[in-house]
Amino acid sequence: MCDDLVKQIVNERQQRMEIQREIAVESVRNHENMNEPKAVTASTTDGSKDDNDSVLLGTIHSLTHSLTHAYSLMLTHPYLLTHSLIETTLGMLRCSVCKDRFKSVAITRCYHLFCKECIDENLRNRQRKCPACGDKFGENDVRTVSFT
Repeated sequence: MCDDLVKQIVNERQQRMEIQREIAVESVRNHENMNEPKAVTASTTDGSKDDNDSVLLGTIHSLTHSLTHAYSLMLTHPYLLTHSLIETTLGMLRCSVCKDRFKSVAITRCYHLFCKECIDENLRNRQRKCPACGDKFGENDVRTVSFT
């Protein structure tokens, strides 16, 4: 009985992975068959076409290709998504100044978050502007935050 359940679970996982692969392949095929967008244009004040149209279309095409590739990777290799999500989350929690320690204080004037050590160093050096936006702040504008 237990062996039958294990076999059934393995079989269902294999079927799910095959369906995900088929979806990814179809997604890539659809992307390859897509025409470049023609409706997106930029105009100057006199109504003439802007020279940046081709750059804009190239950027849109590149972003579409990147998104399709990321989507197909997500479907065929779900563990990459998990790893990427963890790295993205950790990146959001790290101080944007030192990129080493985790954020632990907020500047109440602008609500940007940094690690305590970086803000303390700014206060000691009398550089009392937010590293992110440049708003002035003082010691009374710094509050400890915790992520729970």
